[in-house]
Amino acid sequence: MVSSTPDPKSTTTTAVPSTPRVATRRVTRFSPRPFSSPLAAARNVGRPPIVLEWGSTMIRVGYAEQFQPQHIIPLPRDPFQKLEAYQKEKKTDTWMVEEESRWYDVVSPIIRQVFDRLMVDPTTRRVLVVSKPYPLKTWEMAVMESLWNLGVPAVVFLNSLEVIPVAQGWKRGLVVTFGQDESHFLAYVDGHPLPFTYQVVPTGYKHGVEDDSKITCEWDDKMEKAWLDTNNPNSLVVALLKCLEACPLDSRKDVIANMLVCGDSSAVVPDLPRRLAVKLKAVLGEEEATSDPASTTEQDDFPLTMVLPAIKLLKPLAGHVGLLSCAPYRSDLISWVGGSIHATLWHRQEDQSPVQWVLSPTGAAE
Repeated sequence: MVSSTPDPKSTTTTAVPSTPRVATRRVTRFSPRPFSSPLAAARNVGRPPIVLEWGSTMIRVGYAEQFQPQHIIPLPRDPFQKLEAYQKEKKTDTWMVEEESRWYDVVSPIIRQVFDRLMVDPTTRRVLVVSKPYPLKTWEMAVMESLWNLGVPAVVFLNSLEVIPVAQGWKRGLVVTFGQDESHFLAYVDGHPLPFTYQVVPTGYKHGVEDDSKITCEWDDKMEKAWLDTNNPNSLVVALLKCLEACPLDSRKDVIANMLVCGDSSAVVPDLPRRLAVKLKAVLGEEEATSDPASTTEQDDFPLTMVLPAIKLLKPLAGHVGLLSCAPYRSDLISWVGGSIHATLWHRQEDQSPVQWVLSPTGAAE
């Protein structure tokens, strides 16, 4: 009987036709770029980061690559009022450590609420925080510690004024952010922010209304005096003139022709941009300056020391005053959209990204 078992010592082999392999994944030019390094993989570069905008009255949060936030959360007033009362009574020798601790007690529950609403694991997403220019260092550290304690691998803070032009793609203009407590101004030339033109005034929505918790539907004298009076050194018009005065001479026409008014409270006063432009054009078109330094000292015990803008030198710009629309976005959402687009452009290109992510101490140690 002949056995069918092959002899292991035999040197002859029988050719067996090979089965072609089927590729389970085809790489195309539209495929996501692979992680450039183990460090990039640890930062979860492949997943869109969370964009968190901390405004004066609201928190807007969502994911990069989206055109609007997923949640808009009102900021509670009581914790901030208690913190403000503490700041007025704080001691100079221990205020830094204690204030950061108190800020942490305020922001930590808010950030936990943000992730509860997003229903996402904090350890899988980086967070891009959009905030006002030059925030308090104690607030910034408290927010960073709160995110790190939840397991967020990396955090970065961006200036809201610097991401607003990204949403619309314009190169020259002037951004005005109108908030609850203060307003900020910054000029752009050739796509670059000019930090020496930055202005901030302690004038916001609450300074022009009797009750800032309600929406006012009528324009009154208090709004005119707080926001548009040239005799008020903290008015929006004076700050705008100071910002324009600091611009380079050859770019002033383009800057004033593309003025964009946005911010948390701009949506509550939709007529403010038009009134601001009309007032600015009227001031520049008058034969003599309307600012009277003597009238600004009647209400205060201290004399006015601020150098008022040289309106006479800015008069040739009266015919170039113009407004930019925030469309297709809402005026109170455009800064979040700018942060989302900025994160979308750079979160996959880790090698060329200008975003300087701050890694969590736990993640960096691992």
